[in-house]
Amino acid sequence: MDLFLKKSDAKEVKVNWLQDVEPIYSDDEYEPNRLFYHPKSKKEEEYIWLFCYDQQEAIAFIDHIIKLNGGKDKFFKQELEGWSHLFNSKLFHIGYRNELMSNFVLVELQRQEKREVVSYGNDKSEILYGIHKDSKKINSIIKGLNSIVYNSGEMTSGGGHLYFDSSGSHIVSYWDDIENAIKQFKSIVDSYPENAVSKDLFIETEIKDFSYKNLLEIINNEGFLIEFKTDDFKINLSQGNSSFQMNIYIDEDELIINETERLNRITELNAKIVESNPSPGETMNHSKKFRKYKEKLDEELESLATDEELVEIYRVRKKNLKEAYDAYYAENRIRETERLRNIFLAEEEQKRLRKENKKWWEFWI
Repeated sequence: MDLFLKKSDAKEVKVNWLQDVEPIYSDDEYEPNRLFYHPKSKKEEEYIWLFCYDQQEAIAFIDHIIKLNGGKDKFFKQELEGWSHLFNSKLFHIGYRNELMSNFVLVELQRQEKREVVSYGNDKSEILYGIHKDSKKINSIIKGLNSIVYNSGEMTSGGGHLYFDSSGSHIVSYWDDIENAIKQFKSIVDSYPENAVSKDLFIETEIKDFSYKNLLEIINNEGFLIEFKTDDFKINLSQGNSSFQMNIYIDEDELIINETERLNRITELNAKIVESNPSPGETMNHSKKFRKYKEKLDEELESLATDEELVEIYRVRKKNLKEAYDAYYAENRIRETERLRNIFLAEEEQKRLRKENKKWWEFWI
């Protein structure tokens, strides 16, 4: 479903600090429910405006954008004079202004100030910022991950965010809170039948007791790490000097192979969604069970498809729906024309018969 207003003749802008929020435009023709992009200036970072009809609509849009970008667990509520429903995240803050602008409620998404990362030595690789291009693919490969993967330019220590390192060889995250680190690790392991193992330089032991208490005892032993491995990826959790570290290794070939599976699943999900929609003339199913089924399909599709793919899916879906309704109404017009023609012919036949009967009656008189 298209939540944000589209404008075919306006230039779209892509930003790498938002996930699944589009289309975004760079023109100055402000209108409700359309996303307007303002580039970075000397005074402030880039930001996006969204005009809403009232506060309830503004809150609904904010909550939806938060859901698409990691969920409420990844955002922190803030109090700031002049603002309401204000939240802060890794890459941006979002809220609405209390003061109306041209009788509309203004929602603003502002990019957090970027840290300038400098490459040292012979490392001449480009430093990338924002959300990693394969973030959604990685989440489709690793069940239970449920976290945005960022580019290396966003890397900070201690918060538990996931980053592709600058070489692109693996994903790394640093945790101050071991409880949250183990919670993330368990979320992944609990999604698979395989067991994790504890390792040091000489011993590898399968972990039978996967309780938080036992994992904490293992990880607090100097030199030990916990490792979990499947055919698709490997994760290890260990204790560093100042924080706990989680490394995730995914074979590049797996990303390519999984891409085929991802595209096939997207096609399958879209077909199910289209099939579940009523055809022209049919009645919509409003049951609670059916709504949950549709929501589940939509959520999985949005988690697998990129922004560009979703735009194309919705475009084709809208085009096919229009063609189906055009055909339906055209067929109805033909049927209605035929019905009226038959009525007309029947009336003419009745007139003819009445006329014939009249002549016959007159003849006998």
